[in-house]
Amino acid sequence: MKQIEEIMKLGAVVLLALSGTLMSCGGGGGQKSSSGSGSAEGSVSIQECQIMMSTINLAQGVSCNLTQADADLFGLTPGLVQCDNGVLNYEGNEFSSGSNSINLNGLSFVCSVNG
Repeated sequence: MKQIEEIMKLGAVVLLALSGTLMSCGGGGGQKSSSGSGSAEGSVSIQECQIMMSTINLAQGVSCNLTQADADLFGLTPGLVQCDNGVLNYEGNEFSSGSNSINLNGLSFVCSVNG
């Protein structure tokens, strides 16, 4: 009888440890990550666009969000910027040029084909 009690205690400890491990890594909690902007559940949040010397450089397949503050500086609309095969997609509008660079109101967008 004493052995059964010890086995049950050990089982309870293992179960608690396993539950704690699952919760710490996100498992078992029923949570899904979302950027909060109506994106698909489970997706990774898109980073803010990084502007260096009035230029946003995006590698092939990369997306970023142009923030309200940065958009205001250049008289643009904030929103999603994407680079796909040298074509820049900004708020649903596609732009492309032979140089893979577009300038809108003094802000240059460079879309690298090679990444």
